[in-house]
Formats: sequence, C-alpha cells, structure tokens
Amino acid sequence: ARGNVFVIDGRYPAKARKKARPGRKRKTDTELKRSIAKLEDARRQMERLKFDRVIKTLVKVVAQFEKDIDLLEDYEQLVDANLMLAVAYIRRGKQRKAKKVLDQLLTVRPDLTVDPLDYPPMELAIINKARKKVLRRGTGTIRIPGNGDAAEVFLNGRLMGRAPLLIENVVAGNNHIRISGSGRPSWGHLAQVSKDTTTMVMDPLAVEGESGTESLQEKIGVNQFDDA
Repeated sequence: ARGNVFVIDGRYPAKARKKARPGRKRKTDTELKRSIAKLEDARRQMERLKFDRVIKTLVKVVAQFEKDIDLLEDYEQLVDANLMLAVAYIRRGKQRKAKKVLDQLLTVRPDLTVDPLDYPPMELAIINKARKKVLRRGTGTIRIPGNGDAAEVFLNGRLMGRAPLLIENVVAGNNHIRISGSGRPSWGHLAQVSKDTTTMVMDPLAVEGESGTESLQEKIGVNQFDDA
C-alpha cells in the first residue's frame, strides 16, 4: 500500500497475503429496530432524571440512526433523539456538548419548535442562540441527477420531489439525503452543503442520462475489458 512491496523467490511478503473478502451482506434493519426500542427506554429514563444513562443510550441511538438513514422510515425519531440528547447534556451541565448536538439538529430542522411549557427559559435561550448561529452560516443548493426512474428524494426526512431534482435554500452543514423508489432499495447519504454552493449528490443505484433499472454495480459488471 505504501509502494514498498518486494517479491523474493516468487513469494509475496506475509503482509501482502490476505484472504479474499466475502461480498457485503444484505443490509438489514435489526440494529435499527433495537435502537428504536432504546429510544423509548431513554424517554422513560429522562422522566426519572437519570441523565447520565440517557446520554449514554442516546449517543449510540443517534449514531445508529444516522448509519441506517436509508432504512429509517420515521425521521422524526432522529430529531427527537437529538433534542432529548441536547437537553440531557444541558441538565448535566455539559453545554459545549449540547451546543454541538443542537448545531446538527437545527441544521436539519431550522424551523424546530418546542413547547415553552416543557422547557425552562435557560434551555429555550440556548436552543434559540444555537438556531441563530446555524442560520448565520447561510444556505446552499443540492442537485440530484436522475435516470428516468423518478425516484423519490427526501431531505432530512421530508419529501422534496423526484429525481432529477434541484433543492434550494438548504442550510449549510450536514444534511441527510434518502432516495427511494419502487423496485429498488433505498439509499442514504450525508451531504455536506456549503454557502452559495451547489452540492452534487450522485445516486449510486442510477446513472444520469441512462434509462433502465439496473444498478451502477450492474452497469460496471457488463463494461469490463477483455484480454484484447
């Protein structure tokens, strides 16, 4: 890998001899379902004021939700998990970590509203301050090409239309894209959007300008060079 590979007596170095890796297994939602159950447990622990346990649980839940964003049908579960995690951090006096969570939360939900009866003024002030900071970053654009399959495109859990699609006024930062359609698996992506810039998101299961329902992997498979 470093360009320093030598062959001695016709044999490769031991480090170069590796077992063939099996193909990637089909993705399942088993771990996602477990995380959804843990989210409900975190709600109960939040009511019991066990903030340390809530934080430990929700950090893992949020990570799993983002990993399986293509399988997450109810995006509001991710929103709720992030909000609960931020509040738990605040109530444990860890405001720096709370602001980091709020930064991501308000990037995907800048219009987030919370009931003032459920949160004390201090927490509301922190949320509103974080929102203003996020909005000062400006907005950008996301472009998703299409191949005629008219796959549905979701931005941060909200249906925006069908590919090909241009999504404007997207808050700068990390945004979740999920593309799904009939006869094909869903595909998720974390798009990094910059101010006044168009971010191209290429669906690996489709190629712009081509028709048909074959995946990109299948397209590659039939375009291999022969010996000639």
